[in-house]
Amino acid sequence: MVATDQHVRALAARIRLHFEPRLQDIAEEFALLIAQTAGASVKLLRPDTVLDDILAWIGTDSLDRVEVMMAIEEELGFEIPDPQAERSDRTTFRDLVLSIAKKRGVI
Repeated sequence: MVATDQHVRALAARIRLHFEPRLQDIAEEFALLIAQTAGASVKLLRPDTVLDDILAWIGTDSLDRVEVMMAIEEELGFEIPDPQAERSDRTTFRDLVLSIAKKRGVI
């Protein structure tokens, strides 16, 4: 089954329920970016999903990881802090959403 753009957007929008109102737009924007690459796997996305799991959905190997993280940074207009990138087995989606929100002055 090929996911339509509308279906991918709907899957990404589900993450809004897990965040307070001021973070919902950022969480959805980030989830949509993941969904556009990972497809329906984004339905598994929760605030406590670790970066390693997200990268696995995208299907990255160790060399691709750097490129994927750079693409995420470019698309969202923020840099994943090195400590978070280095701890990708413990850095959660929520951690990254909060980092984006701080960078954008939302919090």
